[in-house]
Amino acid sequence: MADFFLGRGVEQKKFREMGRSLVGSWWSRTFPTVTKTWQRVRGDRPPNSPQICLFYGEGGMGKTTLSRRLQRIAETEKPLAGRVLTVRLDWEAERDRDQGLQVGHDSVEPETVLAVLCRVLAEKTEKGCFKGFWETQKQLRTAEEKVDKALKQQDPTSSGFDKNLVEGGVRTVLTLVQKYFGMSDEAAKPYMDFGVKATTELTNQAVRLVERSLKAEERELFKNPRVRLAQALGEGLAKCSARRPVVVFLDTYEIVDRPECDLAVREVMRAAGARVLWVVTGRANLADSGRRGDRYIVDGARHRSTISR
Repeated sequence: MADFFLGRGVEQKKFREMGRSLVGSWWSRTFPTVTKTWQRVRGDRPPNSPQICLFYGEGGMGKTTLSRRLQRIAETEKPLAGRVLTVRLDWEAERDRDQGLQVGHDSVEPETVLAVLCRVLAEKTEKGCFKGFWETQKQLRTAEEKVDKALKQQDPTSSGFDKNLVEGGVRTVLTLVQKYFGMSDEAAKPYMDFGVKATTELTNQAVRLVERSLKAEERELFKNPRVRLAQALGEGLAKCSARRPVVVFLDTYEIVDRPECDLAVREVMRAAGARVLWVVTGRANLADSGRRGDRYIVDGARHRSTISR
């Protein structure tokens, strides 16, 4: 039976163009060494930013159908067929598989989003590429265990240590340390729901505890674990795409698009580089969603986007 798809011609055309730039021209594929030499002579710089197709709007308008059509183009049409790996992650389906996604939109943790994304990527590509992400996870757990041990050794009645810090546990320390090193009050708010006010003294105690308990490398990881995890995941995907370009389809993205999670995913996109093409479908127009740290999804030279209502 013939593959029939009506409409959305502009989006399909743009996707094919982006796909062709991903795999390169016939000349560059046939004579890669000559092409690279010529590019060096001309002073051309290879692109290092990801390409992103963003489709947004209300439910039921055909975003998933279009996304699946684009996946079929990548898998069956020349020049993409056989030259790219495709990975589809439906966040709604993953929510049924992972309890960390079943807590409600505003409570989904960036660490959960990154772990799910890594699992799916590893299943569909090459597990060995993501060793760095799992090692970073392990290092973070080790650092948390050290801080937890040090925290339990504190006696608030004799050491002057704030009992709120002891009772709050590692999660409290982690949040206070991240606030101290740049996390905004708004971003930290969900993690301070135990009612502890982040006073200067409380924060200083948390920072001193971490400095005493961890080595320099562990402290750096503890200060901003989400960025480090996202970078490790993106670098793993970059290794995978160095062998063959990758097209990643993120469907029903509205399930995990709260600011902190979205920032983590954008950091993965940045670190993954130009040999990864992302197709994102969700409810919100992320290109107009405001600041995510210093990352945006923009329509232009750095992040080429197709945006549809």
